[in-house]
Amino acid sequence: QWRQRRGRHGVESETTVGCKKCGGLGKLPSEPCPLCKGKRTNAGKVTVTVNVEPGMLEGQTFTFKEHGEQEPGAVSGDVLLHVYSEEHEDFEREGSDLICRRNISLMEALLGFKMEIKHLDGRIIDVERTEVTKPGQNHEVAGLGMPIHKKPGEFGKLIIRLNIVFPQRIAVDEDKARNLRRADARAKRRRRKLFGRA
Repeated sequence: QWRQRRGRHGVESETTVGCKKCGGLGKLPSEPCPLCKGKRTNAGKVTVTVNVEPGMLEGQTFTFKEHGEQEPGAVSGDVLLHVYSEEHEDFEREGSDLICRRNISLMEALLGFKMEIKHLDGRIIDVERTEVTKPGQNHEVAGLGMPIHKKPGEFGKLIIRLNIVFPQRIAVDEDKARNLRRADARAKRRRRKLFGRA
């Protein structure tokens, strides 16, 4: 069995290795080996260094040749180390894209919105949307996703999955009603520009 734990300078593994005192013979010229007690192997530790590059994808594998358990008279197997991301409370990863979810009000869906998002590296990202947001629609920001593996300086998208929170009831508010009418008029003007008709 191969066990591992992370150290400051790599991954330290516990494995079975050939006895150094008797050379894997299980005995000395005149008596059984006192270190391995005749088993020809004993417990040992091997430290390997893993360089996880920016943007490496889930499931990518590091192979350490002949770092597995040793048995007398047999070639040691390989150790395979698979890369997986830890879960994050606010972000998910889809390939090179970074996904987060945000709720917006019905008013924000109709009139647009501004919001701040704290990125993985601690930066505050200002997001502004001026379009009408439909149910199930996303807002995408290019170049703010995950690094693209083997392509220095290139990044995926930050995708904000928007959930419109509808009010349980709509109160009569002249200011809000006026804003809604203005938003509807702006949407109609945009449609006329796009399609060239009223």
